[in-house]
Amino acid sequence: MSTRSTAVDVVVIDNQWTARSAVSTLALTHPQIVRSVRGYEAIADLDLTEPPPHVLLLDYWLGRDDTPCLSHVAELKEWGPKVVLFTSEERPVHLRRALRAGVDGLCLKYDGPAMLVDAIAMAGRGHPVFSSPLARAAASDTGMRTHLTAREVEVLEGLAHGLTADEIATRLVLSTATVKTHVQNIHDKYRSVFGERVNRGRLVHEAHLDGYLDGRSLPPRGPAGDERR
Repeated sequence: MSTRSTAVDVVVIDNQWTARSAVSTLALTHPQIVRSVRGYEAIADLDLTEPPPHVLLLDYWLGRDDTPCLSHVAELKEWGPKVVLFTSEERPVHLRRALRAGVDGLCLKYDGPAMLVDAIAMAGRGHPVFSSPLARAAASDTGMRTHLTAREVEVLEGLAHGLTADEIATRLVLSTATVKTHVQNIHDKYRSVFGERVNRGRLVHEAHLDGYLDGRSLPPRGPAGDERR
């Protein structure tokens, strides 16, 4: 069997022309691994009735860099390719979400073309893909981020908006005491990571780095008379 026969067909979906162009050159520079490359700006541009590629590279953020790809992962995998997240998104929360959505691996754009070629080759052979130790750790190392509950994230969003405990309680229809307990738990969790007292500004900053805060708004103010939990 020739080396050419083991080369794979690749589709890349990325709204950045430069990223699509860089992947397209691999068919010329590494023909023994990449037989062909088709690039698309959006998932909607794909024709899922056509034969699938062996490997599909998918950026995390699509649209105007504000639409995550996760809702499309299952449909793309059903089409047939190995789906590898090819992204500059490094926040652990988002990478874990992608893995839970079913992607077959993770390739960080910052890891460079050599790592990308290796990732494509591995995915083409059906192996799980992580382009570097950093990529693997960001997706799986429990020490790389603080674990917050869904309710703690909602309270943290209130802190990021500059709200007081009373105001957060009103928005979330909780008692002020419950909100203060959540705030204390958030502080304790971040303190366990950094080994020092963490103020509100540091909490918000680190939560952004972790990927917990994406500009989502708090629920609207609860109607008067709602029972607090």
